[in-house]
Amino acid sequence: MVGASRRCGRGRPRSKEKWFASFRTLATIQNALYTGQSNTTHTRRRGFGRSAGPAVTGQAAAGLLSRALSPVADVRQHHAPHATVVVPMSMPVINIDASFCQFLSISALDSVWSKYLKSMRKIVSVLFVILVTAFGAPSCVITAWLLCCATAAAQPAAGPEPILRVTLEPKRVVVGQPVTLRIELMAPNYFTAPPEFPDIQVRNAVSRPLGNINLSEQKDGATYAGIRHEIAIHPQEAGRYAIAPDSIAFTYAAEPPAGRQGKVTLPALAFEAFIPAAAQSLDPFIAANGLAVRQAVDPPSGDRKVGDAVTRTITIEVQGLPAMVLPPPSFPAADGLAVYPDQPTLQDHTDQRSGVLTGTRVDRASYILQKPGDYALPAIEIAWWNLAEQKVERVRVDAVTLHVLANPTLPGSAQGGRSVAMSWRAWVSTILAHWPWIVLVAAILAGLGWIAPRAAAYGKRWHAGRQAAYLQSEAWSFARFRQIARRGDARATYFALEGWLARFGPVAPGHTIAALGAAVQDPMLDRELALIEARLFSADADTGVWSPASLLRRVTMARRRLRGRDARSRRRMPSLAATLNPGASGAALRALRPVAR
Repeated sequence: MVGASRRCGRGRPRSKEKWFASFRTLATIQNALYTGQSNTTHTRRRGFGRSAGPAVTGQAAAGLLSRALSPVADVRQHHAPHATVVVPMSMPVINIDASFCQFLSISALDSVWSKYLKSMRKIVSVLFVILVTAFGAPSCVITAWLLCCATAAAQPAAGPEPILRVTLEPKRVVVGQPVTLRIELMAPNYFTAPPEFPDIQVRNAVSRPLGNINLSEQKDGATYAGIRHEIAIHPQEAGRYAIAPDSIAFTYAAEPPAGRQGKVTLPALAFEAFIPAAAQSLDPFIAANGLAVRQAVDPPSGDRKVGDAVTRTITIEVQGLPAMVLPPPSFPAADGLAVYPDQPTLQDHTDQRSGVLTGTRVDRASYILQKPGDYALPAIEIAWWNLAEQKVERVRVDAVTLHVLANPTLPGSAQGGRSVAMSWRAWVSTILAHWPWIVLVAAILAGLGWIAPRAAAYGKRWHAGRQAAYLQSEAWSFARFRQIARRGDARATYFALEGWLARFGPVAPGHTIAALGAAVQDPMLDRELALIEARLFSADADTGVWSPASLLRRVTMARRRLRGRDARSRRRMPSLAATLNPGASGAALRALRPVAR
């Protein structure tokens, strides 16, 4: 540690020089900790100065810090004019390893805690100056301890990880009773987006989500935000059920406000469902804490006549089960009654205080009275297993009796109750009321009957003409040549080539293979043509082997080139009006009056 200069004849250093010496020492240590370098400090007779020196290593920084923490540091100045000699007398009481200073110089500079570390070092630096000024060198021990605590606290630790808790209770239930799957997902800080919980579906079981509950808890000094997701699974048959593993994707604020993607996997779970021995005969099997059934008939009573409608409503309420697991009641039909069931109404209600689930199923059926007489709608009985009493109980609604009278206002009802039908007078009145539409529809049908055969014959003739024209075209001949050439038959390929050339305009008037070669001027094409002719007409066996693919490729290129050349020549050909009027301009030709017909 660089001490302050002493005056001659005095035993204590001046406070100002002591303050500057402490500040200079702190600057040297801080420079070594941050940059790995320091400047050699000298004291002059009338002030302080510094000159650039070599880089301070970790051992040198440790020495500086050790001397700064020494209770006594006597630096004597030799009074030589314009010369300064520093003689340190170190009495270290704290040994600081060089690796510690090197650790301080590089730790946390590339992490998210580096800003916090730098701020703490600045605060400790100010405390160092204040304590040295007020109390002297021994207070540096406290400052060094604060520096170590700030540095240790600033080191980044492994962040907390998400937590997944999964429970399935109970493991063994009666058929129809719920098994609760509880999933608790906890994430550090908070979720930046709702987790994507899987849709749990189990075969031969009804899955019903119970909702989500927000959670919050502290663990190991970290704050966790969580969501509890519950699903009720109602098995419909006895046996063992397995829940396959699935994953949950979520995003949470690991380092707020930045988010991090997370994914956890649900473990494989299983449970068992059974039917009590005393209830094995129940079909369908219903297990509940309570079950009630009611019925309503509309109209409830009175005279009923043929043509009237009667509605029967059956309401089933069950405790502890959702409505979807209740079986539908039976509405049998009878001779003289037509039955038309409606869609059932299902409703679930959970009491907020007790948490008891009540399922309600409402079924309706309309009966159309078609014949007079006495009818009985059968009684409905439901057997169920009482979970509280552990026994089979039965609920029942009585049969409904219907007395149907004849309806004199309806035709045919008085003669044996025949089915209601529309008479011929009703048909006539309907036709007379809508005769314009009937006439229009009849006219349209007649027109279609007259036009359809003629349109079909015309379409057939048009298609045949198009087909005949295509068979006489150059395009069909070339397509046939390509098809035959791919087979590899030299003789058939040669004659197909001649047939195509007979319809290919750019080689007119010769329409021969020689005319094709003269028009294209392609040595490769001439070579392929010579090879196929030698194959067919030469007796020499060493004429070479012709290649159908090479011949087809060269002929295709020649066709494309000649057709393009022919199209360009036609565009450059002058019109008939320009030939007859060579001195007229284009504008004058366009202004000519059309010839009267």
